[in-house]
Amino acid sequence: MLFLTIGNIIIIFIWFLLSPKIGFESTPLILLSWYQKNRGGFFMQRKRYPIEFKQQLVQEAQDAGNASQVARRHGIDVKMLYRWIRDSKHADWKNAPAEAKAVTSYTPSPGEFRELETENDQLKKLLGEKDLEIAILRDLVKKVNPAYRTKWK
Repeated sequence: MLFLTIGNIIIIFIWFLLSPKIGFESTPLILLSWYQKNRGGFFMQRKRYPIEFKQQLVQEAQDAGNASQVARRHGIDVKMLYRWIRDSKHADWKNAPAEAKAVTSYTPSPGEFRELETENDQLKKLLGEKDLEIAILRDLVKKVNPAYRTKWK
């Protein structure tokens, strides 16, 4: 089924005008490339924005609290602005000095280590007692109500 729109009629008309001069076979390709270049076509050209413009929009979106409104005001896609905002959050980490990124490990002194071991042992004993209480209560429930058979683990 052929849809005749104004654009298609114009392309067909130009095709018939140019086909005897440049060859019948290459005319559709030339017209298609011209149409894509001048009308957007299937492949839109990628637009590059300066970094200052991106930073300005990110700051404006953060101040306003509404990124979609800022994107509409400047005529860009909302997803692109959200991507710029996300990238700007990671840019702070990338630009941070190496001293700020350094992670130091903590090694306790022997006294602190002994305290941590005793605390760990106390917590293990407490956990064992709680597990024993739970097992006793489950057995009690089974004895009081033998029809009550459910699996807990």
